[in-house]
Amino acid sequence: MALEGGGFADKFGNSYEATWVAEQLLRLVEEEVTSVTVEPLGEDETGVDLIVEKSNESREFHQCKSSHNNSDVWTLSSLEVSGVLIKAFNQIQRTDCTFKVVSPLSFTQLSQLSLSAKNTTPNPQDFIEHQIDQSGKRRKLFEDL
Repeated sequence: MALEGGGFADKFGNSYEATWVAEQLLRLVEEEVTSVTVEPLGEDETGVDLIVEKSNESREFHQCKSSHNNSDVWTLSSLEVSGVLIKAFNQIQRTDCTFKVVSPLSFTQLSQLSLSAKNTTPNPQDFIEHQIDQSGKRRKLFEDL
């Protein structure tokens, strides 16, 4: 069930984000990551709540979203309406980062598509042929995205 609008939802969202930041800071203490930047400045700020840098110098841009209107799940449409997709696209194109939407709400199809992309060969055609074209639903999600 979605949160009611107003002050409580805002406070819960801030609390959710603070908890995620704390988890990333613990990763820093454990030396799993090399830096955590909270509320970055400049171009890095757009659509980004924190940046996590790994030892291989790759960067993850994290956007925390505790809820979306009255929905219990994310869809491509809701990510687009909230501005997340275009901001993620622009950050990835600009910095070659990994962009993560951090939310208690699920988006199973996108999570599975992402996992498949990570577990394929370096050849994009293999991904299309063996991971995308195996299902009409997956093909539609990929094309919509």
